[in-house]
Amino acid sequence: MALQQTRIDNSNCICEQSQQSSLSPGLVADDEHLYFILTEPDYWDRKDGRFTNAAFSKSKLWDPEPKKRISVARKKHTGRNTIKKYVIEPQNKKNANREFYAAAIAAVEEIRHIEHEQSRAFCVFDDGINGFIGHAIVGASDRLIVNHPSKNVKNEIRQRLVKCFQKTKVILLETIPEEP
Repeated sequence: MALQQTRIDNSNCICEQSQQSSLSPGLVADDEHLYFILTEPDYWDRKDGRFTNAAFSKSKLWDPEPKKRISVARKKHTGRNTIKKYVIEPQNKKNANREFYAAAIAAVEEIRHIEHEQSRAFCVFDDGINGFIGHAIVGASDRLIVNHPSKNVKNEIRQRLVKCFQKTKVILLETIPEEP
């Protein structure tokens, strides 16, 4: 069910206005879904069945450099083999103690409809890389970056983003098709 017929104005999301990577399949559409890859202990606490505080880090969401914000994968362009090669293997090289690989899923349209002071709170844009065309980025809108909201405001807005990824059950990596 669509949230509304038209998309919220993307003038606060410069990165959404044109394709950011020649390697991506194009702009991220409202009707797409995103995977946020979960690892334990970094982003997921299996015992509690919850995201850790490091998942959707405020410092990453509000990073002034767009490419350093939260990495996600476009579901219709990303399969399990790509996730293993471009997300899990590099993460394991940094910390071999990581385990429990899964994915949380959110609708792009819902993320784009999160607002703060009648303006878009988050942007979602393409960032395809060689071998991982479905790579994308989620981060605070340009207006929020410039306005430097308080810690409490950032927490509240971040929590609304987390809720988008909590609406569906976390899926195990093995259940993601090998390739789309």
